[in-house]
Amino acid sequence: MARKNHLSSMSNQRRQVLQEMVERLRLDQMEGIHINYSILDQAFMHPSYSTEGVGLEGKSTEERHQVSLKSNQRLEFLGDAVLGMVAARALYRDNPGAPEGELTKMRAALVCERSLAAAARKLKLGQYLLLGKGISVNGGAKQTSILADAFESLLGALFLSGATLPALETYVFEALQATASRIDEAVEEDYKGQLQAWVQKAHDRQLTYRILDEQGPDHQKVFLAGAFLDDEEIGRGRGSTKQEAQKQAAKLALHHIRQKDAE
Repeated sequence: MARKNHLSSMSNQRRQVLQEMVERLRLDQMEGIHINYSILDQAFMHPSYSTEGVGLEGKSTEERHQVSLKSNQRLEFLGDAVLGMVAARALYRDNPGAPEGELTKMRAALVCERSLAAAARKLKLGQYLLLGKGISVNGGAKQTSILADAFESLLGALFLSGATLPALETYVFEALQATASRIDEAVEEDYKGQLQAWVQKAHDRQLTYRILDEQGPDHQKVFLAGAFLDDEEIGRGRGSTKQEAQKQAAKLALHHIRQKDAE
């Protein structure tokens, strides 16, 4: 397949490959969608492919600009915005008790580069990428950043092809379901930080943690920690490490605080 011909029109072979992908991923079954194969093809066109062999040296700024428009970068930009909207909408709806800071951390864990690349690998998007020879021979189709960008640009293409927000949400969360545990981890990591922020904002008191008890043999310890405002205990938690016990104590303290705020 000649580079010049591909950039001007899609070959029957390329269209067939993309049709097989659409059927395998059931993209044509998304609500509201009418697949635009030209846009879908562009979603997998890395900038290195669109510029390689074109001979940019000596080209005008406008000519360089027109070549760059053939890559998937604009679709990646759009897909990033769609992803943020879909993720924020679902997390807001499904976590009515979560404050803004917690929702932000959940979204960050969901849409981070590592998560998107993992989803792209799961969907086998790398095999559809169009890469420049230099990047291709160096394993570009397996690179985390390139795969994450491909996931976003595909999402942009699906949006432009008419997929509804509910359909896009289902697609995103099915693809990213392996990141659910990372969302929980991200929130848990910040329980102590959230509690500290609450104390600093609303109270002129000192937050401390104390180990109240430890049980079990050295290789299987269970620690009991307490979170204290000055000498007032506001939460307890257990864990296999002191740090984990303190996190759980902060989590319980935040739970009690939110319950009181809701009353």
